[in-house]
Amino acid sequence: MNPFRILLTPEYFFRPRQAWLRFSRGLSGPVPDSAQVTLPWGDRIRVHPRETIGAHLWYYGIFDLAVAEVLTRLIDPGDTVVDVGANIGQMTSLMRWRSGQTGEVLAFEPHPELFRSLEELVQSGGASSALAPVRLFRTALSDCTGSAWLDPGPRWETNQGLSRIVHHSDRGTEKFPVELRRLDELLAADVQIGLMKVDVEGHELAVFRGAERLLARRAVRDIVYEDLGEQTAELSGLLRAQGFEIFALQANFWRPRLCAPEERKSNRQTGENYLATLAPERALTRLQPGGWQVLHAG
Repeated sequence: MNPFRILLTPEYFFRPRQAWLRFSRGLSGPVPDSAQVTLPWGDRIRVHPRETIGAHLWYYGIFDLAVAEVLTRLIDPGDTVVDVGANIGQMTSLMRWRSGQTGEVLAFEPHPELFRSLEELVQSGGASSALAPVRLFRTALSDCTGSAWLDPGPRWETNQGLSRIVHHSDRGTEKFPVELRRLDELLAADVQIGLMKVDVEGHELAVFRGAERLLARRAVRDIVYEDLGEQTAELSGLLRAQGFEIFALQANFWRPRLCAPEERKSNRQTGENYLATLAPERALTRLQPGGWQVLHAG
């Protein structure tokens, strides 16, 4: 590890313990196939350090820093929050810590192996009164009820975050049958969502179309979502029609920030992530202070 990187990477500069941990691990032998990592807010999560998400958690202590920081600042205690595309559960874990004992987390992950990891993470929290209860769904959210296939992609061994919903299964490819549900049919008619995070590798538009009643009654305050550029106009059009203001998520060394979508510049920290919000002044105010609160959550 280049020691000067400690001065250039927020995960190390603002959390020096993580830099020391990475250095000591480098001296202790080869990278393991599987390991437990302690997240900044205290939860322990099992990772595979030889694939992308696991490697970030193993080396940096956190994955998708800018998104995690936005969730930390925008979720209030008592919020009901939704994690669509929960993967192994880092963001689910953060959500249950932020929303606390009076909140609730709904987490959706259709991949069977990732769902088992998610279950392990949630169960490891026991009955802690400080954490929000979590409802897990091995379901893919979409704009219809039915079934489809989940394609993990050709790089599953090195990146377990690229699974996509497809509507056919070619012979000879390893795809998993999944249940499709609409969010509108799963939630109570009077529910209010504080924040919803959506990361489903190009299926975001279908997720939002399946939540049209929820969005139309302005029952979701904030949505943090990924847009890979495949349906940008449709995504932004649907959300703006329901009253959302859209910001691109950017970050510098000191903090995340919000900017107009046309000003977005993708980088390692922010990727293609956006915030759609019904409370733009609240979001801008909360993201104004410098620093990375999520790295000091414990």
